[in-house]
Amino acid sequence: MRYKLSAFTLVEMLIVLILIGVVYSLILNRYKPEKEELFPHSQTPFRSILIPLWNHSHIILLCEDKCKKCNIYNENGKIIKKIKQSLFKQNDVPKFYVFSDNGEINRKEFLHIKPQNSEERVCFRFDLYPNKSSSELILEYKNGKVLYLPPYFNDTLSFSSLEGLQNYFENLKTEIVR
Repeated sequence: MRYKLSAFTLVEMLIVLILIGVVYSLILNRYKPEKEELFPHSQTPFRSILIPLWNHSHIILLCEDKCKKCNIYNENGKIIKKIKQSLFKQNDVPKFYVFSDNGEINRKEFLHIKPQNSEERVCFRFDLYPNKSSSELILEYKNGKVLYLPPYFNDTLSFSSLEGLQNYFENLKTEIVR
């Protein structure tokens, strides 16, 4: 009695592996959590908005009229670019904070740097300096989410509350002291 041996060919095995990979990727994409859209009209942090216009001088992103209207200014107060859409969701303009010298989080009021004939109140200001460093700023949204925009080249950090941000820096100070 003679037995016939049968086996899968290499091509058949590759086809099966490719099909498994495709099915696996489809399943993963379906259950992947969607990213929260903080800046609906601009998917980039503020520094990334300014860098393409940066010419090794101080430039300023300034929003007025309850953050509905934003422009980019040079250090002399001249408009470099008008931003047509708001950088924030309509009803979710954040509260702005900064760190004080002693490490406390304090509410931030923005200085007015516009031609004298403008009466509008500044809602938001973000500076990009000649060395590519930028404003240090903390944004607290109505849902409690907090973004920390560091002054230099680090990534934006996200926290669930102002207390979470404060604890992060307290722990960081403790680690540095060790």
